[in-house]
Amino acid sequence: MLPHVLEFNLPQAAGPYAELAEVIAPATGGSEEVQARALIVEMQQAAMETGIATRLREVGITEADLDRLADDAMLQTRLLGNNPRELSRADARAIYAAAL
Repeated sequence: MLPHVLEFNLPQAAGPYAELAEVIAPATGGSEEVQARALIVEMQQAAMETGIATRLREVGITEADLDRLADDAMLQTRLLGNNPRELSRADARAIYAAAL
């Protein structure tokens, strides 16, 4: 899920992501957005290298589960309150769908 959440938040969090990329992918140059995207790629790569499931379907999630997941996500008020970008239920469902 992490790369999909990072991608969603990128418009509001490119600066902090670029700072993290300086540590995670120090050879990456370019604009803040290029560096931020490098962080997302590195997170995807780390998941693949460690064998962490990178698709929800790998852990038994199906299209039929997405509405419930989106509803449950909207109950996570502590996480939503700290997210750099406002998240609607439709956004949450889209993130889950992208990770399917």
